[in-house]
Amino acid sequence: MLVVSLPALFRLGDRANVVINGHPARVHWRDERTLVLNDTDVRSILVVERGGTDGAGRAIVTFTCGDAAAPTETAF
Repeated sequence: MLVVSLPALFRLGDRANVVINGHPARVHWRDERTLVLNDTDVRSILVVERGGTDGAGRAIVTFTCGDAAAPTETAF
């Protein structure tokens, strides 16, 4: 499971640099149901929450995603 919060102005098709577990990453909101990390880690979006704020009071959108998709050669 992955939960990532981004600025509220983040929209479908956008890309953003983030830090996940202390490591830099690039997030792409590819389509209504999919986030992609670093161009290879595809995640299904389970929930999109709008209306929240971060610790500094800035508006955010929060994505809750499933685990990374299994590589094609190992998927059943």
